[in-house]
Amino acid sequence: MLSAFNIFGVTHGGDVKIGDGVSITLIPHTSYLKNTPDYNYDTQQLSLIDSRTLVGRFETTTDAQGKFEF
Repeated sequence: MLSAFNIFGVTHGGDVKIGDGVSITLIPHTSYLKNTPDYNYDTQQLSLIDSRTLVGRFETTTDAQGKFEF
């Protein structure tokens, strides 16, 4: 386990919403990722040029309270 976190969002009206059941992907900013021209920061989609871009990638899903661990 790297760390434990909670995920939540705040609406424009100031309401706090818990991120339950949200899929979380941690992609380290490596030299392979930095030199990959087809990375879309808006959608977080990576066009794989080299499979080494996935080294160190972690995926998890939040629980009902918005908690997750890597």
